Amino acid sequence: IFDILADDNTELPWKLIFHFRNHPSQQIAKFTGLSAIRHCYMHALKESCSIRYGSSREILNLDQESENKLWTGMIEDDFVTHNSVLDGIFASKTVGEKCPIKLYITELGNFVSVPYPFTESERKNLLGDYLSFILPHIFIIDKSEEEDTDHKFRVDESSFNVKLVMQGIEPNLNHPLSWLCRHAISSDGFIYLILHLSRKS
Repeated sequence: IFDILADDNTELPWKLIFHFRNHPSQQIAKFTGLSAIRHCYMHALKESCSIRYGSSREILNLDQESENKLWTGMIEDDFVTHNSVLDGIFASKTVGEKCPIKLYITELGNFVSVPYPFTESERKNLLGDYLSFILPHIFIIDKSEEEDTDHKFRVDESSFNVKLVMQGIEPNLNHPLSWLCRHAISSDGFIYLILHLSRKS
């Protein structure tokens, strides 16, 4: 939420105002209890695992104690307990078949979830490759004539102001997706990218 709504002038710590009337039910689901949130969280975890490995078996096979640790760690901000289970699912395994990414585009006001398939060439598994796969007219690959030379990415800002944010920082487009899948996933196993697009007048 911070990456979507904050800008360079936002002061920290971030101040939030909670409203208890006139709930915008068309935009935000009503809170019906922690059990509903737990269900949504586990569903997202199964989805990301399925995208990554082609199956959600690792989540479905969790024993009750491990699932409780995941959830308790989430709601109590105990990330040591939470990550002790999550790392066993993701960090110790291979990168997988596809990279589970959710891209929020401010111009659309919605998330785009398009899994990116890993290729045999590490040179084609960069963050810029994914973005050029989704938005080829904005994120452009300048391919070198030398096969062993890294890509050079450029951003076409002729029509839009463009800013990409991930976990509060602006990531380098040459970051390997395999590294991001190990170190930049959220607690539900997805990488969340926020793309701020605003049309130039």
